[in-house]
Amino acid sequence: MDQTTAIASMDDVPCIDLTKYMGQDPNSEEVQGLCKQVSESFHKYGILIIRDPRAVEQDNNDYIDLMEKYFESRGNILYSGE
Repeated sequence: MDQTTAIASMDDVPCIDLTKYMGQDPNSEEVQGLCKQVSESFHKYGILIIRDPRAVEQDNNDYIDLMEKYFESRGNILYSGE
């Protein structure tokens, strides 16, 4: 049996807010608790969802567009028979 838990929906995966980490003592109990949440998310779901206040939505959209173009071009190359 697989060690990871099946994700019923992305709503099951906790979102880690990096604001809580920024400017904090890395040895504080609060930060250590947040680190435990990160570890548990990777262990239980195999992924991590983060909210970073420094990132803007347009950067995220640009990244997704870049990945879509890359995989489309790789698919065209790999499945063209060349």
